[in-house]
Amino acid sequence: MHMRTSTTFFKALTLILPLLGPGSQKLIFTTFVEEFYVTRDIPRAFSHIAADYIQHNPVELDGVTSSFDFLDPIFSNTSVTVQILHRVFEAAILDLFRFDGTCVQEHWDVIQERPVNAPNPHALF
Repeated sequence: MHMRTSTTFFKALTLILPLLGPGSQKLIFTTFVEEFYVTRDIPRAFSHIAADYIQHNPVELDGVTSSFDFLDPIFSNTSVTVQILHRVFEAAILDLFRFDGTCVQEHWDVIQERPVNAPNPHALF
């Protein structure tokens, strides 16, 4: 008796990344910062953001798609320019990112004004 067997295998793509050292993570994050803040290439910058990205800004929703939809029209407007100004600014601005593996996983931003007669001379952040 001759028996013929046929088996079909569906293979899922599995990507196994080695644990990245701090140097590799720094390079990926530096690339994200360059693409986001300097060249304002939002699609490229967002390739470094996790799909389940957590956003703490009260005017944006969680998720890479929501954040992209919010920011892309602003950054793709070529009439808007980003300049580094060296002047006294009576507020402090902070962007804080949590990086997980190869992706930005979470973001907080804070803008805090310094009170006019603040008794404490320390910097806000």
